[in-house]
Parts: sequence; C-alpha cells; structure tokens
Amino acid sequence: MASLGVHGMKDANIAKKKTRIVQGKRYDFFYNPMWNFLGDGNNVPGTYFYCKAVHHNVMWNTFDQVLIRPNLLNFIKMSDIEIISSIGATNLIDFRTKQIKKTYSDHLPLLISLNLN
Repeated sequence: MASLGVHGMKDANIAKKKTRIVQGKRYDFFYNPMWNFLGDGNNVPGTYFYCKAVHHNVMWNTFDQVLIRPNLLNFIKMSDIEIISSIGATNLIDFRTKQIKKTYSDHLPLLISLNLN
C-alpha cells in the first residue's frame, strides 16, 4: 500500500505494527477492513455499481471506505461493519437486476460500530 497515501492495510496484523519505515522516514498505518467486502462472500459485493459496455468493467466497486487506526482494532469486529442494502422495509438494491436503486443515492451507505466499553 502507498506510504505517501492513506497507507490503509488490508491485513490487520500488519496494521497492528502501527508504522513502517520507507527510505528512512516513518509512516503510520491505517487498517482498511473494506477489503473483506470484495466479491461474493458478502450480502452486497460493493458500495457502487457501474455497468458500461467496455472491455474492462468490474461492475461492483467499493469506493466507500472505512479507515481505522491500529489502536482501535481491539474495539471492532468485522461483524460491526456493514454495507447497508436496506433501510427498514425499503430495499436500496433492485434484487431483480442486482443494481443500486438511484432513488436516494448511487452509493450504498456504510455502518460501523465501535465497542469502546
């Protein structure tokens, strides 16, 4: 991951090291749990759907991210992070076409809970 960017690691064990040194300079880590939401293993395979008639098109994307400092990793479980696909009885996805209904937004919202007790 790019040390000059937000430095969001997809591996919590690496992020727990808190920093790394690149060319003599120390860079802090973030943990990005959104890597766990890519693909079929989840209720929704991303937060944004884009389908265009081009050769390279992944369709579902996860543009929306949660970044967590390593000091907070003990206060969160993956089950505490959710891509919201419905609000009450209102579905935000058209389950027939598998696309996001654009009535409210073209992105699905994220919900994260921290257990600070």
